[in-house]
Parts: sequence; C-alpha cells; structure tokens
Amino acid sequence: MPLPLRPLTLALMLTMSCASTADAALELRNQHLFRYLLVDVYTAELYSAPDTPLAQALAREQPLRLTLRYHRNIDRDDLTKAALTTL
Repeated sequence: MPLPLRPLTLALMLTMSCASTADAALELRNQHLFRYLLVDVYTAELYSAPDTPLAQALAREQPLRLTLRYHRNIDRDDLTKAALTTL
C-alpha cells in the first residue's frame, strides 16, 4: 500500500472501531497517565462492558473503546508521522 493511503486506512480503521462500540453501554474500566521526562503527555482510558471481567473483555471479541486525551498541543502532522513510524 502506498504511503499516502496509510493515514487514511488508519483513520478508517479507528472510525469503524469507534462506530461499532458507540451504541454499547461501556464504562470506564482503567486509565493511565503517560508521562515523558516529567511532562504529562496524555491520559489513556479503557472502556468496556460493565458486566464483563476486564481480563475476559481483553481476551474475547467484546466491545472496547480506548480514548487518548492529550494534555499538550501536538501538531497533527507530527502525530501522524510518529504513528506511522511506530506502526
């Protein structure tokens, strides 16, 4: 796949993932603050069905939602470049 299509593919995958869990009643199950060099960068929050143990929700095909809340202004191009490098 050519490089320009990768951000589009990633965006579509994330959109489809969010759309499938949008109607489900999910609750916050876990969260973590990511720090880099003593700077708060983002908070990750994991949502899943309230009646499913977290270990089972992660092991099975259960509705999940991962939310990243950034605490710093990060340029979209820098974020896209870092995500592509990581993937």
